[in-house]
This record gives sequence, structure tokens and C-alpha cells, in this order.
Amino acid sequence: MKILVTESQLKGHTDKLKELINRLGFEEVVKMTGLSKLKLAQLVSTPIDVYSAEDDIPNFDFFLDELVKNNENYKNCELVYDYSTSNLDWICDFEDGNNINVMFTRATPYYDALYETSVEPNYVIVYTDGEGNEYDIPSGDYIESFENPNYFRNADEMIDWFESVYKPKTYNYIKTLLDRFKKEQL
Repeated sequence: MKILVTESQLKGHTDKLKELINRLGFEEVVKMTGLSKLKLAQLVSTPIDVYSAEDDIPNFDFFLDELVKNNENYKNCELVYDYSTSNLDWICDFEDGNNINVMFTRATPYYDALYETSVEPNYVIVYTDGEGNEYDIPSGDYIESFENPNYFRNADEMIDWFESVYKPKTYNYIKTLLDRFKKEQL
């Protein structure tokens, strides 16, 4: 059963929402209210842990799909969240003279229970005059990583990190890895 409530009504009920979260767990309150996960987290200013076993403290990966949906593009890249594997992939188009290089890269924050993001391309398709040639990138040969925070004070801090740290760093690593791959393999 879903209870539909306007945002203005909810603002006056923040304490009651927190009580519900403490009693039923964050995920259950999301289902009950019909609010998005991010909106509920913003309304109650809940902390966000990376790996929490507590029902009342949501984990980062609980929000990843909504973080991507909020803005699925960054510069010349499309971000694709795979619900079945919980992976975040980047598909980026880079013009290079007469060529267009399309790089497919996995860059899931906190993947494998690590406090880092590994940026690892899977393959590149090089288009020249409309013809595409695919080049597999051996796993582990081209990889960069950067550290992630282990805790966010609230949803706004997490959103800010995702948009202003994660996306720019990931994008720059993708460009660096593509340049290295072109020098060494093409």
C-alpha cells in the first residue's frame, strides 16, 4: 500500500518519518510513502553509509540508480546503470580527426566492497568513414582508480560528490586511458 502525500505536508512530518525509518527501515518507508529514495533521504537529512547493516541507515548503492537517472549524461558520455549486476558503465564518443572512438568503460563507485572507483575500459570501437572496428581491452591492462568517501553526512553531500567529484574524475581517467590505448595498441 502506498500513501500519497505532498512535499509541503511532509516537511511538517520529518520527525514522524524519522520514527518510521527507525522502526521499519529506510527501504520500507520509501515503499510506503511513494517518495523517491533520494527525496526521502533529503527530507529527513539521513546520513548515508557505504556499507551499513542497519535498516535505518541507507547504503550508497541503494541510491546509485537514482543518481544516474538524475543526469544520465556527462559531456560526451552516457551513463548506463545495469540493475541486474549493479554496475555503472560509461559509453563515451571522442572525435579524433577522421575517426570517432567509442569507449565502453565500467566505473562503478564502491564496486567489490572497496572504498574506491576503478575505471576500467572493456572495449573501443573506432569508426573511420562509417566503418567500425572493435578492439577488446584485456582486463586489468588499462585501469585507473581513485578513492571514495566512506560516509556522507546527508543526501545532498552524496549528490554533490557524485556530480562534482565522481563524474569529472571518471571522465578524465577515461580520456587518459583511451589516449594510452591508442598510443600502445592502434
